[in-house]
Amino acid sequence: MPVHTKHFNRDFVHRLIEALPFKDLDEATDGLLIHGENYQALRLLMERYRGQIKCIYIDPPYNTGHDEFIYKDRYQHSSWLAMMESRLKLAREWMREDGVIFISCDENEQSHLKLCGDEIFGGNNYITDVIWNARKSVSSDTLISLAHHHTLFWAKHKPTLDSNKHLFRLPASAEKFDNPDNDPRGPWTLDPFDAPNIRPNLTYKIVNPNTGEEFWPPEGRCWRTSEDEYKRLLAEGRIVFGKTGMGRPALKRYWGSVNIFVYGSFWLLSGVVYCVSLTW
Repeated sequence: MPVHTKHFNRDFVHRLIEALPFKDLDEATDGLLIHGENYQALRLLMERYRGQIKCIYIDPPYNTGHDEFIYKDRYQHSSWLAMMESRLKLAREWMREDGVIFISCDENEQSHLKLCGDEIFGGNNYITDVIWNARKSVSSDTLISLAHHHTLFWAKHKPTLDSNKHLFRLPASAEKFDNPDNDPRGPWTLDPFDAPNIRPNLTYKIVNPNTGEEFWPPEGRCWRTSEDEYKRLLAEGRIVFGKTGMGRPALKRYWGSVNIFVYGSFWLLSGVVYCVSLTW
């Protein structure tokens, strides 16, 4: 627990610092807690940390128009943008070339923040807007109950991150894989059998052998394989029609073929992140 040295007399503070096993306290300190106005702090420490920060996360006022917070949260949109612009310009100077910044907000300022961030960091350095489930309760105050917040994500130099995608990958987890039919190939999960785009050679009728129901690819999509390849996969037991056998065709993906998970852009309140699994 950090304790401020202002609670002790000056002589004790000097003796405490002299007793520390470091020649350079500033170099040995791996954390910095600033209590004060963030703009002034960013300016004051600029020369010390310029170009050294790898990750910045900020949670500014959402500009909700409410006054129950200990900080001001009622601005004109122009005033809120001016406040953000001045701080983000300084924050960019702190970032390394491979640095990233995450900024949380809600619907009140999301569209303005996107424009502001693109102006400062460059639209070509924008990565994504992570949508996260912020509440379980339902609000009747608005036409639609808003249950999500945003975290917008920019890089200082996106090509640097593009060449190091492994830094944004998760180790694969076997939790979502099961083997209810004792498939000799091991535990599996299901992927949709349809794919983007329309291709005539990948558009054909599939009949659920359990129910006789006929399926075609969803509008604007096609199946993942040719009809001959589909028949081979079906004969091998690699095509199933949902976990109960009563649904649409799906393709088994086996645990042994998965090495990594890629972060998704929708995060649940429980902390679970929607991911896409890939073989790396």
